[in-house]
Amino acid sequence: MHRTLRLGVPLAIGGLAILSTRPSFPLTSPTSTSNNSASPPAPEHSPNLARWTSKWLKSETRWHQTNFHHTLVKHSHRLPKEGTVLIPLCGKTVDILYFQNREVIAVDGVKKALQEFTSENASSFPTPFPPFSTSPLSNPSFETTTSTSLKNSPISLFRGDFFHLKTPVTTVWDRASIVALHPSLRPLYVETLKKCVEPNGVILMSTFYRKSGTPSALAAGPPWSVSPSDVIELFSKEDWVVDKIDEIDVMRDELYKDSRERWRSAGLDELRECVFLIRRKGGRKWWEVWK
Repeated sequence: MHRTLRLGVPLAIGGLAILSTRPSFPLTSPTSTSNNSASPPAPEHSPNLARWTSKWLKSETRWHQTNFHHTLVKHSHRLPKEGTVLIPLCGKTVDILYFQNREVIAVDGVKKALQEFTSENASSFPTPFPPFSTSPLSNPSFETTTSTSLKNSPISLFRGDFFHLKTPVTTVWDRASIVALHPSLRPLYVETLKKCVEPNGVILMSTFYRKSGTPSALAAGPPWSVSPSDVIELFSKEDWVVDKIDEIDVMRDELYKDSRERWRSAGLDELRECVFLIRRKGGRKWWEVWK
């Protein structure tokens, strides 16, 4: 039985920025449809990344928010307390710092986004991030750099095609990944997560569900509409357990007061933020494993 909660406490996080998410990762088709062979890091001028590279070079990044995401703050207690955290399509999100007591892997397709994260958050790292480099033995499909947080945990930034990732993790925070990908890429996204998330691992996922409005508004994206039934269908096929743990009425909740009129003018009558906790099948509940 799924529980639906409602957030009633406003947070100063900039609703417009949240809803205008435009991560700097390919939204049409990946450079490869297989994770079975290593490929060099995807070039930033490739068709999949050129648009987002251009936006970062022009500093057209209004989707970025400077505070921790409200969903992460509210529901992080449900996540494993140990193991590696994966943040796909991360841009320069400060949510990376929310997990600074854990090992973190943050992935994006545009190096400038990751470089801005390192420069804007330099005070959070006693040792500067070294230049990005590629290792032929580990993660050859990515340019990577690693530093240590103030909590003495490694924070790694990966620049490349997310669909080539194979690193084992226990936690995934998806704030703006699945909604940024064209619906045709969702099965590949889930396949990639399955190759990374360890048994008993957990995904915390926030989606936007365009519930009612004009046909063009319902079909528009990104952010693409991802309904609860979409999530259940995608992950039930891949041996996951899906629980919807929260739902926010974007058109009425104070969290989104700065953006609701924009969405109404775009033709939407109902828009919901839906939050899911997704666990790999075959193991004990996360609260039994990660006490």
